Amino acid sequence: PRSFIQSLYTVVDQCAQASRIFYGKVADLGKQADTRLTGAKAQDASTVFTAVDSGLQDILLAVVLQRFPQVRCIAEEATALRRRFAGSRSEYAVILDPIDGTLHFRNGDGPYHISIGLAHRGLMQAAIVARPTEEKIFTA
Repeated sequence: PRSFIQSLYTVVDQCAQASRIFYGKVADLGKQADTRLTGAKAQDASTVFTAVDSGLQDILLAVVLQRFPQVRCIAEEATALRRRFAGSRSEYAVILDPIDGTLHFRNGDGPYHISIGLAHRGLMQAAIVARPTEEKIFTA
């Protein structure tokens, strides 16, 4: 857990700073609704997708792949780097949402987060959550 935080904290901070440049100024590329979600508003929000989502995810996954190449990966966006983790049966999993709150990020009307965590056998061991709109980063 300590190595995970140390390896990713600075990169999460840099991603948070970079994301603020695009806050409220990015095009929605769209994706299919997540029909597992209940409620029309939640499903509509799940269709929002930007180039910043995939870019930040791959930046973070590049560091994970370099430092922790054997882990499994649960990441929101279907990017090329996410596919590099396919087939891993590790007891450790990185869980990543590059822009949690993409609808607010796209609209520039509310907070969004960059969230990444490390789980071992389903239990969270470490997490980093950035709230770029307030220039805050939380770790656990």
